[in-house]
Amino acid sequence: MRKKVVFPRTLTLALLAFTLAACQLVPERPPAPVLHDLGSAPAASLAVTWRPQLQVTAPPWLDDGAVHYRLP
Repeated sequence: MRKKVVFPRTLTLALLAFTLAACQLVPERPPAPVLHDLGSAPAASLAVTWRPQLQVTAPPWLDDGAVHYRLP
């Protein structure tokens, strides 16, 4: 003859509460990102219609890729 295992009432209620709360432990999926396509950009003309008014130059020692420090 086998004995029936009887859970105490508090253990049964605790398991029930855990089971109901377990659904909230799984995070919800974030909403899918929305993409807005505004179409292709208008074609730009390649002809330069203006000329630069000012020409900017730099000293020749800045032509290389080295880092130069200027100490006060």
